[in-house]
Order: sequence, then C-alpha cells, then structure tokens
Amino acid sequence: MNKVSIVSFVESFQCKKNIPNIAPGYVITVSERIIEGKKSRIQKFQGMVISNKHPNRLTHNVLLRKKIDEFWVEKRFFLHSPLIEDISVDKLASARRANLYYLRESKGLAEKIRRLKK
Repeated sequence: MNKVSIVSFVESFQCKKNIPNIAPGYVITVSERIIEGKKSRIQKFQGMVISNKHPNRLTHNVLLRKKIDEFWVEKRFFLHSPLIEDISVDKLASARRANLYYLRESKGLAEKIRRLKK
C-alpha cells in the first residue's frame, strides 16, 4: 500500500457521515462539547460561514463569524472532530466568492450576499 491509499483508508473510518452541505454565506449553528476539569457541557456557536476548506476530507474546517456585543468574533471549527456534537444550517445564502474575507473590512458589502429560502 502506498501512502495515499493508507491515508484514504484511515479517513474513511474517521469521517462523520451526518455533515450537511455548507457553503460560504450560510448561517450555521455548531454545537461543541467543552470539557472543563471533570465537567463537560455543550456550547452553541451560530455564525456566518466565511470560508469552507477541504470539504469531503478529514481536515474539513469552516470559519464562522458573528458579532458579540460590539466586537466581531471569528472561530474555526474542524467538523470531523469528536468534540463537535451537532451541525445545523439555519439560513441559506448565495455568495459569488469562495471565501468572504471582504466582510472583515467593510459594513456595506454584507448586503451582496443574497439570502435564499430554505
């Protein structure tokens, strides 16, 4: 077996099967298990997908952006991590770019993302 076939064999067992289709501009909620000492809890993070990297691979990750009080927060989630409990798509959108990094600089450009009906 060569290196590529070994990696694909391992990825086939490690990848989760219940991940929905995610595209930039979508608003999704990710439920993440937080472990603090002996306790664990589930924390939900809802935000807009800014980038969607390596889909259909074990390293599939998304960058979410949301506003908390007056600050913008970005958080990257590895979707095949065992700490991710649930992923749900809340709002659909259509964006003309693969990565929406331009949303960081300006406020008016967010209107270029067209919302779609579910």
